[in-house]
Amino acid sequence: MRLAVTDGHLEIEVTDDGVGPAADFHAGIGITGMRERATELGGTCTVAAREGGGARVLARLPIGASS
Repeated sequence: MRLAVTDGHLEIEVTDDGVGPAADFHAGIGITGMRERATELGGTCTVAAREGGGARVLARLPIGASS
């Protein structure tokens, strides 16, 4: 797990060394919910295969006042 502040965003990254998402992967309720919440906050959340195997979840959320 990694937490960092970059360009006015909080970055939260979680990786594993498992088999990673299948080629025909479709986001379920959990991943969809994380993406929707990040978007509501003005950020992003991506889930992808990690180079060398495994998966990577990266959320980038803006730091500062929100409307």
